[in-house]
Formats: sequence, C-alpha cells, structure tokens
Amino acid sequence: TNPKRQSPWQEKESKAFWRGATTSGDYSKPDWERFARSKLIKASIEASDSVIDAKFSFLTDQANLNENFCAYCQDKGAISSFVKVEDHLQYKYLIDIDGNASTYSRFYWILRSDTMPLKVDSEFTQWYYPGLTPGVHYLGVDGDLRNLYHQVLWAQAHDERAYHIAQQGALFAKRYLSDDGVYSYLYYLLLRYSALYSD
Repeated sequence: TNPKRQSPWQEKESKAFWRGATTSGDYSKPDWERFARSKLIKASIEASDSVIDAKFSFLTDQANLNENFCAYCQDKGAISSFVKVEDHLQYKYLIDIDGNASTYSRFYWILRSDTMPLKVDSEFTQWYYPGLTPGVHYLGVDGDLRNLYHQVLWAQAHDERAYHIAQQGALFAKRYLSDDGVYSYLYYLLLRYSALYSD
C-alpha cells in the first residue's frame, strides 16, 4: 500500500469494511448460509446502524448457479462492484476473513496500512501469525462472527486504542513482513531444515 494514498486516521470512516469473493465453501449447495463469508454478509445486513459494510464483489461459478443464493444477494443488496485497495483505506477498520485458505495478500496489506484489522478466527495460518497478538496487532473476531458487531462498537468507543492497534500492526509488518524480514525468516527456516537432515 502507498501511504500517500491513505487518509489520516481521523478522516477515515468509523466502520468495518469488507469486499471479497464467494469462497469458504461450495456456494452451489443449499447450505451456503453456514459459510463464514455468508455469515459476514448477514452480520452486515443486520447491522441496522451501518457500522459494518460487507458485500460480495465477485461471485464464483458455483455461486452463480445457485438461484436461491443469487436471489438473496439481490434482495439484500449484498453484491458490490470491485473496490480498489486504496478505497478500502478510507475506513478505520478492515475485516480479514479467510476463504478457501488464508487471505495472505489481504491481511498482509491490511497490517501495513494505517487501519485496524478485524481478524476473524480460522483454522488456517501463515508463518508470521505466531508473532501477532490479538488486542495488540489486531482485534480478534470469533469464528462464528457473533461478536463482530460488538467489536466494531468497542473500536468506535475506544478510538485512541483502536488507532494504537493499527499502529502496532503496521510496525509489526514493517519489521517482519518487509523483504528483508521474509528473507531472514526463510534463511533460518532452511537452516533448521538442514539441521534435521545433517549427519
């Protein structure tokens, strides 16, 4: 992300924002409502005060084949056009929710930006996750998303702490997710692997 394209913290909108694809399950199936990203869209729809703005910006082929799902999205206004990264950065809180796997590139640029990550719990993991602490580098959200709305309200009520979390996430990314940080991790990882197979 380009810091020059970002708005200062106080100029950002105090709401949680997400755009993404219909991954995290086979949306051609009748049980599409149980998928994590479906639950996120439902949470956005139920947030009557509009503090959560989550919509699908891309429907996979499986989703397009599901008439029930498509009708639901049309009726609820749950489909959006593509939103550029720099336009995401107009919001204070950005949601990271895994799809078929970890959202490696998304969480990476969220951490590097001047926004507070709202990371939904998942069984998927990346190599740098053990270095992150909820409440320090990001605000955690339960996997079933039941506390998402509460977490957004908490961030709104504790603006200074939310900004501090955004700053800490950015500092972590700058130190450990830079090119030098990634190469250093790979170097020591390969040394450890080498030791396992040395005589």
